[in-house]
Amino acid sequence: MQNSNKSDRYYLEKYGPLLLSTVITVSTAYFQLYKKMDLEKLLDKSIDFSAICFGFLIAVLTLILQSDSSSVKKLKEFNKFNDLIKYNKIAVLLSAIVSVAAILLLSTKGMIESFCLVKTILYNLLIFLLSWQVIEVFKFLRLFYLIILSAK
Repeated sequence: MQNSNKSDRYYLEKYGPLLLSTVITVSTAYFQLYKKMDLEKLLDKSIDFSAICFGFLIAVLTLILQSDSSSVKKLKEFNKFNDLIKYNKIAVLLSAIVSVAAILLLSTKGMIESFCLVKTILYNLLIFLLSWQVIEVFKFLRLFYLIILSAK
């Protein structure tokens, strides 16, 4: 039985990114797309993208926390400010995790090449984390830009 206080949108926002990331990862594994990818380039670009996202999201968080704009006041009034911070926190954490995971995979690439199953699992895990990160970053940015537009 569904909790009457929670809407379908709540569950979609909460579990949608995980579900979509799972679908992407399962599709990648099923069709063995990782065999068609330049995995070294994927790792390299994952590090770049995640590090840039991490820095940007931390900077945005600082600006939001210091802001005294009418939009931020409205968010606090309607108890949505914590949601914004939570979305940022999830995106920041995923950016850091993906960066570290990609660095570890890139630095141990020679060691895991001979272990085909381990390599497949690790790369699929990275694809899952990377797709989840991208979705969470866009989810945060969508809300952030809605706030900016509402301030005008």
